[in-house]
Amino acid sequence: MMTDYAFGVEKVAHTLDGEKTGWHAVRRTDMTGKVALLGMAKDNYAVVPNDELVNTAREAFTNLKADNYEEKLFCTLGGSRFYGEYTFKDKTIVVPKVGDTIGLRLTLNNSYDRSCKVGFSMGFVRLVCTNGMVTNSRDYDFNQLHSGKVPIAEAQDAIKKAFEGFNADSMAIFGDMAHQEITQKQGDIIVDNMAIKTLVSAAARDSVKMIWADPTHQRADANRNLFNLYNAFTQHLSHSPTAGYERFENSRKTSRKIFDRLARITRNEGERDEWMVRFPVKEKAVKVVVEA
Repeated sequence: MMTDYAFGVEKVAHTLDGEKTGWHAVRRTDMTGKVALLGMAKDNYAVVPNDELVNTAREAFTNLKADNYEEKLFCTLGGSRFYGEYTFKDKTIVVPKVGDTIGLRLTLNNSYDRSCKVGFSMGFVRLVCTNGMVTNSRDYDFNQLHSGKVPIAEAQDAIKKAFEGFNADSMAIFGDMAHQEITQKQGDIIVDNMAIKTLVSAAARDSVKMIWADPTHQRADANRNLFNLYNAFTQHLSHSPTAGYERFENSRKTSRKIFDRLARITRNEGERDEWMVRFPVKEKAVKVVVEA
């Protein structure tokens, strides 16, 4: 885990045979040598310091009278990428048709390797187990190119819209999932199919199937439906011993893929029927060498 996020960063012009190439090395100023290199960027790339982004977010939260939050700040890939998780303890919703309480979580993001823009995305946390959750809506995400300081007014307006968009309607998909009852075996087949389609690894498949077979939170997840199957996935992604900060990005991408697929299964009867049958496993081609 790397929680030192406020290190200095500078651009150093890249030259080739004594000529400027239009590229710059983006490097940490608290280190020397190749470990200091965070990425390469063009002339128009402007460094947005992580601590400046954090201060902008905190100021926006204060202006919106939303100071009751839990903050987690960390970097991955040696500092190349930054994330800030903000879980708002007093912004919760009891999801219709489910009965679960879902809390609001905003995730800041920044990068010095040009892998993502500056901004934040809206997500959720299931309070009974602190599983991270997503939806396929990006209506309340905020992103800006690395072109200079993030305007507090724009950030504040985007965060306000995210707060307002956190309502029962935005959580309706989880209630729809809960209404789609399945059997234990059907859930196993769906998990197997996720692995066959390479949406999850074989190791993740086995972990999710164990959680699905014996839910950690029996009172909340005893029913057999698509919502509780989704929670088996999010528990694995949120609490797996191997799901450290270096695997944070992969877990986020996988979580969104799993949600997208289960949402389609929930809302499309044809898709649901298709995923209730185990997909054929493609045999790997075997190269046969014939000796002369």
